[in-house]
Amino acid sequence: MPTNDAFSQISTAENDDLPIMPVGIWTEMKYRHVSAVSRIFSTSMKNRWDNRVYIDLFSGPGYAQIRDDGRILKASPLLAQSHPDPFTRYILCEKNPESAAALEARSQRLFPDNDVKVINADCNESLEAIMAHIPTPSSDSTVLSLCFADPYRLSNLRFVTLQALSSLLIDFLVLIPTGMDASRNIERYSEDTQDTPLDTFLGTSEWRAAWANREPRDQSADAFLTNFFSSRMSEFGYIDCSPQDSEVFRNPHRGQLLYRLAYYSRNELGNRFWRETKRYINPQGSLF
Repeated sequence: MPTNDAFSQISTAENDDLPIMPVGIWTEMKYRHVSAVSRIFSTSMKNRWDNRVYIDLFSGPGYAQIRDDGRILKASPLLAQSHPDPFTRYILCEKNPESAAALEARSQRLFPDNDVKVINADCNESLEAIMAHIPTPSSDSTVLSLCFADPYRLSNLRFVTLQALSSLLIDFLVLIPTGMDASRNIERYSEDTQDTPLDTFLGTSEWRAAWANREPRDQSADAFLTNFFSSRMSEFGYIDCSPQDSEVFRNPHRGQLLYRLAYYSRNELGNRFWRETKRYINPQGSLF
């Protein structure tokens, strides 16, 4: 049974002279959540589904370096490949050519037996390629996927991308950037008659009326946007993930809200995986 200390050890890496993404210190905790929930997902589903697919829409180069202390961490696409029960396929999107090449090289070096497809393209522009790599289900070959969407800002992720993927059997772990561009600019966006990054992220302009008529009136932009995004996901059969169910991340140096991680599944079992993840991340918890 893995411990939190063991998990910390597998998250670190040595400099291999390939591109490394600089990140804030809070990113380590994000990676802990991604690694834990993907591990629970893959292990729990290995005897239930013939094909288990991990999709990372914003993969980066695979290594990340904490600005505060210089530590190098394995990022989400490599952590998901590290599990004792790997996914049967990994689909990793990365727009930057150098980062995509580094990710492919690291995947081949560290996990040569894994079935990895690196797509060097914007995930919003490469839906056809992503979906082509997801095995086609049949009566004797079942397929279940877990998709991690980790946009740096609102404009990086289009809701229509998630909507298209939701036509398949996919659970989503989504970073909702409620505390960055969204909260700072929601009033300005609400007065803009043109499409804004928030319209793109939420996939609709109807959020303006909902924001104007929100109850209670002192509801924060963070809570409003988390609830509204969840209501959009529920339109496609996903169980609601409220602000209380999501995980909030703050800058430990300044205290300001950065973003939320929210898990969306059509099955209560997926929500149980997320609850288990949050218990595991607690220092008192264990993964299984």
